[in-house]
Amino acid sequence: MRTDVHRLRLSNANDLWYTGGGAFQEGTFGYTGRASGGHRSLGTLFDVGADVPINQTTTLTLYGAGVRGGAVQSAIYPAGGQDPLARFVYAELIERF
Repeated sequence: MRTDVHRLRLSNANDLWYTGGGAFQEGTFGYTGRASGGHRSLGTLFDVGADVPINQTTTLTLYGAGVRGGAVQSAIYPAGGQDPLARFVYAELIERF
Protein backbone atom coordinates (compact mmCIF):
# COMPACT_ATOMS: atom_id res chain seq x y z
CA MET A 1 0.00 0.00 0.00
CA ARG A 2 1.23 3.50 -0.75
CA THR A 3 -0.09 6.97 -0.10
CA ASP A 4 1.30 10.32 -1.24
CA VAL A 5 0.55 14.00 -0.89
CA HIS A 6 1.84 16.36 -3.58
CA ARG A 7 1.77 20.15 -3.57
CA LEU A 8 1.16 21.41 -7.11
CA ARG A 9 2.29 24.90 -8.03
CA LEU A 10 3.51 27.02 -10.87
CA SER A 11 7.18 27.92 -10.85
CA ASN A 12 6.28 31.56 -11.51
CA ALA A 13 3.09 33.53 -10.72
CA ASN A 14 3.23 35.00 -14.24
CA ASP A 15 3.10 31.54 -15.84
CA LEU A 16 -0.08 30.04 -17.31
CA TRP A 17 -1.96 27.02 -15.97
CA TYR A 18 -1.70 24.62 -18.92
CA THR A 19 -4.21 21.87 -19.55
CA GLY A 20 -4.78 19.51 -22.44
CA GLY A 21 -4.35 16.07 -23.83
CA GLY A 22 -1.48 16.48 -26.26
CA ALA A 23 -0.78 17.07 -29.90
CA PHE A 24 -4.14 16.22 -31.44
CA GLN A 25 -5.51 19.63 -32.35
CA GLU A 26 -3.82 21.84 -34.95
CA GLY A 27 -4.91 25.23 -33.58
CA THR A 28 -3.61 24.74 -30.02
CA PHE A 29 -1.34 21.69 -30.32
CA GLY A 30 -3.75 20.13 -27.82
CA TYR A 31 -2.93 22.48 -24.94
CA THR A 32 -4.44 25.69 -23.64
CA GLY A 33 -3.26 28.07 -20.95
CA ARG A 34 -5.21 30.07 -18.37
CA ALA A 35 -3.82 33.13 -16.57
CA SER A 36 -2.91 32.35 -12.97
CA GLY A 37 -4.23 35.65 -11.60
CA GLY A 38 -0.82 36.28 -10.04
CA HIS A 39 -1.00 33.09 -7.94
CA ARG A 40 1.24 30.02 -7.87
CA SER A 41 -0.76 27.39 -5.96
CA LEU A 42 -2.53 24.89 -8.24
CA GLY A 43 -3.61 22.68 -5.37
CA THR A 44 -2.82 19.57 -3.37
CA LEU A 45 -3.02 16.03 -4.72
CA PHE A 46 -3.81 13.21 -2.28
CA ASP A 47 -3.53 9.64 -3.54
CA VAL A 48 -3.54 6.08 -2.27
CA GLY A 49 -2.80 2.84 -4.10
CA ALA A 50 -2.62 -0.83 -3.20
CA ASP A 51 -1.45 -3.96 -4.98
CA VAL A 52 -3.33 -7.03 -3.76
CA PRO A 53 -1.85 -10.38 -4.81
CA ILE A 54 -4.62 -12.85 -5.62
CA ASN A 55 -2.28 -15.76 -6.41
CA GLN A 56 1.19 -16.27 -7.96
CA THR A 57 0.14 -14.91 -11.37
CA THR A 58 -2.72 -12.51 -10.58
CA THR A 59 -2.60 -9.09 -8.91
CA LEU A 60 -5.39 -6.60 -8.30
CA THR A 61 -4.31 -2.95 -8.21
CA LEU A 62 -6.59 -0.30 -6.68
CA TYR A 63 -5.86 3.43 -6.90
CA GLY A 64 -7.68 6.61 -5.92
CA ALA A 65 -6.72 10.29 -6.00
CA GLY A 66 -8.30 13.64 -5.30
CA VAL A 67 -7.12 17.19 -5.91
CA ARG A 68 -8.11 20.15 -3.75
CA GLY A 69 -7.74 23.28 -5.83
CA GLY A 70 -5.50 26.16 -4.87
CA ALA A 71 -5.45 29.92 -5.39
CA VAL A 72 -5.14 29.66 -9.20
CA GLN A 73 -8.43 27.73 -9.48
CA SER A 74 -10.13 30.02 -6.97
CA ALA A 75 -9.16 33.04 -9.09
CA ILE A 76 -10.49 31.40 -12.28
CA TYR A 77 -13.57 29.72 -10.74
CA PRO A 78 -14.59 31.92 -7.77
CA ALA A 79 -17.86 30.03 -7.19
CA GLY A 80 -16.08 26.63 -7.13
CA GLY A 81 -16.25 26.11 -3.37
CA GLN A 82 -13.87 23.91 -1.39
CA ASP A 83 -14.64 20.53 -3.00
CA PRO A 84 -11.87 18.73 -4.87
CA LEU A 85 -11.73 19.82 -8.49
CA ALA A 86 -10.90 16.34 -9.66
CA ARG A 87 -11.20 12.76 -8.51
CA PHE A 88 -9.67 9.74 -10.21
CA VAL A 89 -10.20 6.07 -9.31
CA TYR A 90 -9.24 2.88 -11.08
CA ALA A 91 -8.94 -0.86 -10.59
CA GLU A 92 -6.61 -3.03 -12.64
CA LEU A 93 -6.41 -6.80 -12.81
CA ILE A 94 -2.99 -8.08 -13.96
CA GLU A 95 -2.49 -11.66 -15.10
CA ARG A 96 1.09 -12.81 -15.68
CA PHE A 97 1.69 -15.87 -17.83
